[in-house]
This record gives sequence, C-alpha cells and structure tokens, in this order.
Amino acid sequence: MNLTVSQKGLALALVPLVFQLAFVALVLQAQRDQIEAERWAAHTKETITQGHEVNSAVLDAHAAVRGYVISRDPVFARPYQAARRDLPERLNALSELVADNPGQQARVAVVRAHAEGLLAWLDGVAGLVAGDNAAEAVARVQSGRGNERADALRSEVAQFLAEEERLDHERGITLQRTRARFNWLLAAGGAAAVGCTAALILAFRRTIARRFATLEANARALGAGGTPAPLDGSDEIAHVDRALRAMAAELGRASGALREVNEVLERRVLERTAELEAVNRDLAQKNAENEMFVYSVSHDLRSPLVNLQGFSKELEKAGQQLAAVLDDAAVPPDVRDRGRGLLGGKMAKSIGFIQTAVLRLSAIIDALLRLSRAGRVEYRLEVVDLPRVVARVVAAAQGTIAERGATVRVGALPPAWGDRTALEQAFANLIGNALTYLDPARPGLIEVGCASEAGADGPRTYFVRDNGLGIAEGHQHKIFHAFQRAHPGVGAGEGLGLAIVARVAERHHGRVWVESRPGAGSTFFLALPAPPGRAGGGAAPAPAEAKGG
Repeated sequence: MNLTVSQKGLALALVPLVFQLAFVALVLQAQRDQIEAERWAAHTKETITQGHEVNSAVLDAHAAVRGYVISRDPVFARPYQAARRDLPERLNALSELVADNPGQQARVAVVRAHAEGLLAWLDGVAGLVAGDNAAEAVARVQSGRGNERADALRSEVAQFLAEEERLDHERGITLQRTRARFNWLLAAGGAAAVGCTAALILAFRRTIARRFATLEANARALGAGGTPAPLDGSDEIAHVDRALRAMAAELGRASGALREVNEVLERRVLERTAELEAVNRDLAQKNAENEMFVYSVSHDLRSPLVNLQGFSKELEKAGQQLAAVLDDAAVPPDVRDRGRGLLGGKMAKSIGFIQTAVLRLSAIIDALLRLSRAGRVEYRLEVVDLPRVVARVVAAAQGTIAERGATVRVGALPPAWGDRTALEQAFANLIGNALTYLDPARPGLIEVGCASEAGADGPRTYFVRDNGLGIAEGHQHKIFHAFQRAHPGVGAGEGLGLAIVARVAERHHGRVWVESRPGAGSTFFLALPAPPGRAGGGAAPAPAEAKGG
C-alpha cells in the first residue's frame, strides 16, 4: 500500500493515541470499581461497629439496673439512663445503614423489639427501686426474666453481626480483587506502552527513517557528481529525491554555463587590467611630462620676467630723470608742457601696467612651481608630530592672526604617517585659507582638531573649522582645482593653496573635502594614514589656543 509520509505519520500518531485512550478508559473503570469496593467495605465495618455499640448499650443498661437494685445507689442507674436516652438514636442509625439489605433490615426490627422489651422491663425494676419497693425489685431480678430478655436480644444481635461479618468478608475479597486487577492493569498497560513504542520506532525506521537516510545519501552522491539509484514509491520523500535529481541536473548545466561566463570574465578582466595598467602608465608619464613642462616653462619664464621687471624700473627711472630735465628753466615752455604731458599721461600708466602684470605673472609662476614641486618632491615618510607642526604654522601666522583679531584653537591631534614638510605645507594652506576668508562682521574663530580616530589600518581624519564667509555648494567641488577661488575679490592669492593640499593628500593616499554653508563658515577635512601599528592609539598633547590682540 503506497502511503504518503503525511499519512504514515498520521497512522503512527493515531496508534498510540487510540491505545492511550483505551488504556485511560480501563484505568478509570478499574479505579471506579476499587473506590466502590472500598466504600462497601467501609460501610460494612461501620455497620458492625454500630451493632456492637447497640448490644453493648443494652447490656450495660441491664447490668446497671441490677447494680442499682442491689445498692440502691442512683450512681449505678446512670449507665441505664444513658442507654435509655441514646439507644433509639443508635437503632435508627443502624436501620439506615442496612436500608439497602432487606434481610438485615428485618433483623434490625427484631433487635429493636427485643431492646424495647428489655428496656421496658428495666424501667419497671428501676421504678420499684425508686418507689422504695426494693423487695419486689429484687424478686423480679431473681426471677431471671431479665436475663432471658437480655439473652434473646444478644442472640438477635449475634445473628445480625454474623451476617455483617459474612458480608465484610465477601466485600474484603472483592476489594482485594479490584486492587489486584487495578495493579495488573497498570503493569500490563506499561508493558503494552513499551511494546507499542518499540513497534512504532521499528515501523518508523522501516517506513520513514530508512528512506530519509537513503535520500540523504542520494543528496550527498548527487552533490559529489554521482548518479545514485532513485528512490521507489510515490510519497513525498520520493518526490524530493526526484526534485533533487532535477535540481542537480539543472545545477550541472548552470555550472557549465557559469564556468564559461567566468572564463570570459577572467579574460575580459585580464584584458581590462592590462588596458588600465597601460592607461595608468600613460597618465603617470603624461603627469610627469606636464609637471616637468610646468616646471620648465615656469623656470624659463622667470628670466624674461626678471629682465622685464628690470627694464620697467629703468623706464620709470628714465622718466623721472627726463622730468627733472624738463624742469630746467632753459627748456622752452611749450616743449616742457608737451614733455610733462607725455610723462604724466600714457607713459606713466603704461609703466604701472607693465610692473603690475610682471608681479602678477611672477606670483603665478611661483605658485605653479610650488604645485609642481608638491607633485615631484620625494617624500620621506615618518611619524609626524602634528601638534608641533600646527604650532609652528600658528606661530608663523601670528601676525595675520593679530591683524584679523582672530582666535585659533588647536585641539588634540594624534600623530600621522607622512612627510613632515608636506603636511606642514598642507596645514599652513588650510589655516591661511581660513584666515583669509574670515567674516569681518564677527570675531574670527578657527579650530584645528581630529574628527575621528583610525580603526585597524585606517586613516585619521583631521579638520580645520572656521566661522568665516562660507562656500556656496556649487563651488565646493571646484576649489581644490588650480586657479579656482570661491571669493575672488577677497584677499590675495592665485587659487593654488587648496590644490596643493589636495595634491599632498593624494600622495599620502588620503583625501581632502569641505563642508560649508554660506555665512556660517567652513570645515575642511583632511584624511591621513595613521602610523603603522599605532592605529587608534597614541596620546595627543593638551589643546592650545592662540589669540590676536
């Protein structure tokens, strides 16, 4: 019979459930039988006890009256009086106890009649003693009529108790049997539960666990590239086996296609890597050529500029000498006026334009040389004590700080890994840039510190923050290029300071960026490598502050 795994599992679950329900029902029935047997056994013992108490009370009353007759002491009459008072209640209780047994009910009625007759006789004897007729009372006692009545009562009580003893024996046997049957049922149920569990385990192993083990082995074999025999049947495990085979076949096809794609990608990556290496070599060569060109042009232009500057000064000096000649009284007035007009007009302005252009071009050439040097100079990498570097920069700029009435606060600066001279130049440009673009409408404040420590082998991020004019968002990505200025009309310079900072950061495998809002100030961030083996560590000196007065 082909059953699914769900059906097999349901069958394996229902078998112990049905067995447990049947076992619980049998146990409950046996328990009810035992309780009922215990109740009847206790009931019989209570009836026997009540019968003995009735018999004892009547006999005690008989003996008490006899003692009362002989002693005439009322103390001896007290047991009789107690029995006379309690005996009806005891007989009623005894009658209720045997209400389910008609035979015993009849015997209780006979016992009641004998007891009442004996008590009536005893009442008469006690009355004679109380009426000072003791002789008559003694005669009645000696007549033996009281003993006969007592013997008759005792005989009826004995028959009643004998029947109850018989019932007690039978019910005791019944109780023992119910207890034995209950214990046997528990033992048999436990053994049956163990047997049923063992049978279920065996059935599970044969029907489900073995098939799962085969499925696992097939999956491992398929994963290793083998072709194991398929599972028979139509249950879920067989369906999973077939699905695994289909998936393995599909994975095989996909793996082949993936290998082909990987081979193509590897070839493309190698080709692209070779192309990138060639491009990088070309770029490096062109960059070197450009830097060399800038250096050569700047160096070659410097000599003509020096000559041009010297010639302009000679022309200015010659103009001054010519003006002195024109001041001579021997010069005709019309010639003097025409000469002064030429010297004080276009000639003076032209000489001024030439000198200004020469100074401007000289400053540009100097800036180009600094930018070229920042890209060409060979760095000497070492652990750089940035607090000392920044302190030198602040000390050098103390005149500008005082002139601008600014405050420079230097926070904790952990050491960096780099070229000491290049990093000093970078911080000098950043601090100088901040001083240049302070807002004259409020006291200037410049802060230098470390924004974040490095992780494992990670960079440290330093910052220079000011409360100056700020930079519009559209200019923030331009200011790190050469000859770009956010505020051309403010301060002097050629727009190469931040370009040099960017070149220094690039050569240190770091980066520089800015966060700014117009009118609120700017924060320049400089990411530099931490010293090897000291990332995240190293104490920094206490913060310092420099003010201008």
